[in-house]
Amino acid sequence: MLKSLRLKEDDRNALQSIHDKIACDPTANHTLADLAYEAGINTKKLTYGFKQLFGITVYEYMVNLRMKYSESLLFFTEKDVQTIARLSGYKTKASFTLAFKKKNGIAPYKWRQKNSLMAI
Repeated sequence: MLKSLRLKEDDRNALQSIHDKIACDPTANHTLADLAYEAGINTKKLTYGFKQLFGITVYEYMVNLRMKYSESLLFFTEKDVQTIARLSGYKTKASFTLAFKKKNGIAPYKWRQKNSLMAI
């Protein structure tokens, strides 16, 4: 069960700034420690507070944004999957493919075949 925290206005503002920072560059290699330090809160407050305020974990939020970005690259460009993986913030094609399949149920190249402008 998720622990409920009392979030002060300063805490909510700090969490919102973290949310916005991730949204501005979801492909960056954000760590919980770095995000918490920059916002002036501890990692526990970041972890529980983010989930409480936004209904999703920091990691899930980053993955969702990365997947949306990668889907747009697959849809609108002819870049290869290796390049899209790197541009989406993944170190390897394998880790990107695994995350993509987990989120979408199919491999990126198959998703592209079904959904891209090139397939229309």
